[in-house]
Amino acid sequence: MVEALGVPERQPPLGLGAAPDPVHVLFARSDRLLFYTDGLVEARNCGTREFFPLLPAVQDAFAGAELPEATARLVCALIDWSGGSLGDDIALVAVEQRSG
Repeated sequence: MVEALGVPERQPPLGLGAAPDPVHVLFARSDRLLFYTDGLVEARNCGTREFFPLLPAVQDAFAGAELPEATARLVCALIDWSGGSLGDDIALVAVEQRSG
């Protein structure tokens, strides 16, 4: 299951006045957390101009895959979605809880 954490509404970038409230989450063994920049969620389909469908794409990419493969799958899905043309840079960091 993929879910978005309680993220506040858009704010300025970190270092430029952003002051988000901390989000506290209890992670269980094998839980994963994906951090990403706006280039991922603001990528558009080259034909329809729709935004990248983040939650379904993460669900598909991370299902049954180790983190390196999962992030590679997500990047491939993004490139396919955008027709190979990204308007912004992206950064992904994925972490996994390995011990209880």
